[in-house]
Amino acid sequence: DWVEVSSKDEAGAALADMRFVLTVKTGGFGKEIKGNTGSAGMFKVDDLPPGEVSVAWASPARLVEWTEETATKRTAKLKKAFKATLVWPPAG
Repeated sequence: DWVEVSSKDEAGAALADMRFVLTVKTGGFGKEIKGNTGSAGMFKVDDLPPGEVSVAWASPARLVEWTEETATKRTAKLKKAFKATLVWPPAG
């Protein structure tokens, strides 16, 4: 089995180099595959064992919704949400 996932922003443009963790659960065991979407904003994983597949996106990506779900191809609408850092006390 295989899965192909495209990552797009809220305007529909491809999001390059978004990090992900794909997990396949089969028979009570899980296998993790880590990677990124590359310059085209997509990834494909071949030779997956049968089982439940999930994808988690690493910061700064946040999943908005899954769109265009057909067979083994999916499109994820993502939003970049950067972490805010507070430095206290202020310099100066």
